Amino acid sequence: MHLTTEARLGVGLLIALQVLLCFVSIGLLARMGPAVDEVLRENDDSTVAVEQMLSALAHPQPDGAAFRAALARARANVTDPAEAPLLDEIEARAGGALAGDGAAREAVIRRLAELSAVNRGLMEGAAGRARVRGRAGAWVAVAAGPGRPSSTASSASWAEPAGAEAPACSCA
Repeated sequence: MHLTTEARLGVGLLIALQVLLCFVSIGLLARMGPAVDEVLRENDDSTVAVEQMLSALAHPQPDGAAFRAALARARANVTDPAEAPLLDEIEARAGGALAGDGAAREAVIRRLAELSAVNRGLMEGAAGRARVRGRAGAWVAVAAGPGRPSSTASSASWAEPAGAEAPACSCA
């Protein structure tokens, strides 16, 4: 092989690597959005159901129908194994809490707070994974780097149109 052919092959491989790294970084960044959106939507639904149950219990005459509807929404949206036992205990004590039993009401409110904490933890975990993927995508983009002129070419050859003179340096 001639030196020119070897140089062209080397530059071609570097350009191919840069293009590949750009696509990898785009892929990493693009994967974040839908995954985070789904986790946030699912856990927001559970958080809204918790708020509705708390609201139903907060009235002097608790709204049993609203409480049970919110409990059903929370049950239909279990996204973590830690939620099911909390919902079981909430459901088991709901009758007493709605009937005015102070101990049952306190237990239900405690479990609702724990359920809310589980969902917040899941959302924080999704945000953390998004940050990690974002950093990974950013580092891949840094590794790919912007296109640069060849170090063997003069700086004026890529920045100035053909035939134009490079500006004089007044750096003395």
